[in-house]
Amino acid sequence: MQHRPDSLFSWFVCVCASLCQGLDLGFAVSYGVLLPEVMDEFGESRQKTVWVGSIAFGLTFFLGPLASFLCQMIGCRFPAMLGCFLCGTSFLLTAHATSLQWMFSTYGCLYGLGSSLLFSSYLLITAKNFCKWRFLAVGIVSVGGSIGVLILGPVLQLLIDNVGWRGTYMMMSIPFFVMAFICGATFSDPIVNFSRAEESTISLMEIDTLKKDTEISVIDRHREDVNLKTERDYINEDCYRVEQKLNRTRSLQAVVVKASYLKDKNNKNPNKTGKLRKLLDLSVFKVPSYTVAMISLLLMNFGHYVPQLYLVKYCLDLGISADSASQLFILLGLSSSVARVITGRLCDVKWINVIYIYQFGDLLIGLVIISLLLIRGYTGLQVFSVFYGVGDGIFTTTMNSLLVFSVDEELRAAGLGLGNMLLSLGIVAGPPVAGLLVDMSDCYTWAFFMAGIVTQLAGLMPLVLFFFKKKKDDGPKGYEIRETRL
Repeated sequence: MQHRPDSLFSWFVCVCASLCQGLDLGFAVSYGVLLPEVMDEFGESRQKTVWVGSIAFGLTFFLGPLASFLCQMIGCRFPAMLGCFLCGTSFLLTAHATSLQWMFSTYGCLYGLGSSLLFSSYLLITAKNFCKWRFLAVGIVSVGGSIGVLILGPVLQLLIDNVGWRGTYMMMSIPFFVMAFICGATFSDPIVNFSRAEESTISLMEIDTLKKDTEISVIDRHREDVNLKTERDYINEDCYRVEQKLNRTRSLQAVVVKASYLKDKNNKNPNKTGKLRKLLDLSVFKVPSYTVAMISLLLMNFGHYVPQLYLVKYCLDLGISADSASQLFILLGLSSSVARVITGRLCDVKWINVIYIYQFGDLLIGLVIISLLLIRGYTGLQVFSVFYGVGDGIFTTTMNSLLVFSVDEELRAAGLGLGNMLLSLGIVAGPPVAGLLVDMSDCYTWAFFMAGIVTQLAGLMPLVLFFFKKKKDDGPKGYEIRETRL
């Protein structure tokens, strides 16, 4: 469907993208609800079982640059539909898994690939469909992830109680197949040059109108002055001048329209190798602010998702029912949604440094993770879920800002692409390492302590930028933490 940016149809695209993120990331983060069931089914350890969910979640970001490259080459509609079909197919295959190794292939790898295609598609199509309201639209899509956690946590537990974990995977494949058709109907690129073509057409129409009005005015004016020259002489002389002037104007308009068309045509067929090279430009690591932010985010992703994936299993070990444990995801998702909205608004304030907000979120998450060592009751876990959700919302909202705005504009594509690839390593490695510590010590003390300390270090890491002196004409303008918002 042809439409302009910021149109009513663009908001339909935004809603669809938000639903995609809620379904995509919501299920990946809620894998912890399925973790106890899969462990009991195959008799495997925590460390080995959690690898399945970690790989699926990590591949979403690791394959992000390649998925973005595909979206830029052929558009967002086909990758989004393919991603939905792959996710749905992976669920159907996982439902018939006979071993954990089967799940590594069907859920870990196949779902990770489909999720990566879907993730890149709905983010890019949202950015394309908005100019004036782009940040608001991206914020709405971002909130979809936390709402997905809020809804899918209890829903997955309800399905497990009624149809088992295999039936849950089969049931959850249906929304992905439905979303494939919705994405196919809505994920269309807007006509970015519609207004320019329209203006050119209007300009040519105005020229024709001007010509006619001029001819009429010339006739009226010379009808009153027959003593100097004949009416026909005046009309012919003035109309000739006007005609020459209008012809020159028409030629200029034609040149402008043709140049605009050729420019748009060239933009639609860019050099593919150059685009891929731009996404993998290693020179971003020469920028101190980016390198420090990258290390901080890597540490943060290593410890951040440990509590979410082990929350249900931890509750079961404390004697809390699985139904009650799944209700904690409601508090977590709700508080995360509110925090994302507030954080997004704060990041738009010019005098507030984004990196300070990011540090606050990291330190808060680290503190509440360590506090899990002292919590033994359900009320304490509810309080933990609220504060952890707030920290999660702050971290998620500011994460991409650190990657994008710590480098100059020409390096931002590489900064975001390479950043997501490296961040995925922390997502993949963190939960399995925590699971190994739990299996070795038969308690969660060392796992939660490790996750809390690592996230605290991530929050303190940006302070290293204080040791860098700003150099004139070296690196992005004002990468120093004291003088910039990153």
